[in-house]
Amino acid sequence: MTKSRERRIICDGKQFYISPKNTKYLEEGNKRFRGTLNTQPILELLDYTSPPTLNDLLGFKTKADFLEWLAIEAATLTGREIGESRSFVLKKNKIVETLANEWSKNRDISIYKHPDYVYETICCSLYVTGEFKKDGRLGKNSGIDNMLRTLHILDLNKSAISIIDVGSGLGLTTLYAAKCCPLSTVYYNDTSTLSIELFKKLMSKSGLTNIVIVNDWKEKQNIEFDVVMCFELVEHIASDDDKTIGDPLAVVRSIHNQIKQGGHFLYSTMWNAEQNNGLTIGHFTTYKFNEELVKLPVGKSDIRTKMPHKLFTKGMKALGFKARNGGGTTTEWDFKGHSPYCYTMRSE
Repeated sequence: MTKSRERRIICDGKQFYISPKNTKYLEEGNKRFRGTLNTQPILELLDYTSPPTLNDLLGFKTKADFLEWLAIEAATLTGREIGESRSFVLKKNKIVETLANEWSKNRDISIYKHPDYVYETICCSLYVTGEFKKDGRLGKNSGIDNMLRTLHILDLNKSAISIIDVGSGLGLTTLYAAKCCPLSTVYYNDTSTLSIELFKKLMSKSGLTNIVIVNDWKEKQNIEFDVVMCFELVEHIASDDDKTIGDPLAVVRSIHNQIKQGGHFLYSTMWNAEQNNGLTIGHFTTYKFNEELVKLPVGKSDIRTKMPHKLFTKGMKALGFKARNGGGTTTEWDFKGHSPYCYTMRSE
């Protein structure tokens, strides 16, 4: 049975969008809602434009061209042979599997300093956050696409704001934010030396001049941020008290005083990644959220839980933030894919 073509209908003076799967959405003004009522969360704004392709952003005509460049540059940085480097930038590869097995033995965060960890940052950016198509387009509702949708719905893409991308790794989130918010200053941050070197090369190729590299924002207390972005980061932070336990709210606490009143915190992660895939790098099986602990199964499992996100949201509210999306009918918008989750600092 073939899917019906998407179409629009008018009913009782209201316009509805009918998806290829025959799901009905209300369209009112510039907004498409998640259901048939305007009291439901916004699914998307209709004037959102397609984000730049890899060609527009970096001059790579296809995803394959980008992969080849990354393989060559990563080989130079790590001392790997070009042939094996080419295999290490593919979605499933031996070096990421080796690092994941090493991580599972002791959950030791020193793995972030391993030279080959740069391949993990490459794979995470390409296959998790970006979900790029063969022709270099971003995947619709991928992490980067939804990040840009979030900046758009907050009406920040044409504003002179300050954005920090914490733990950005390869830095594609930084580059896309800087490209799509040309009046902003976007701060790139990461702790992986090789990832930083690779990002410098990408920044040069982009020609963007509104990016600043910050190794440690805590040393720059004079900077205040309108937007803090954390993609695939909060789950990687170990507790100061026990390095085998994750402390996702630690990042928020450490940068809390530098977020402007009315500023925003965006985060995205796959809490159940290890249970889905069996192997991960940097995910813990026990997390603490203030005084509450969540324990997840070790390795692949049929058990899933939404508790980490719920407790993260609870912790954000305790720090003075309001949840803006992803909360079903209780929040303002909810893009497909849900994340990045956005929290706004309440004005005093």
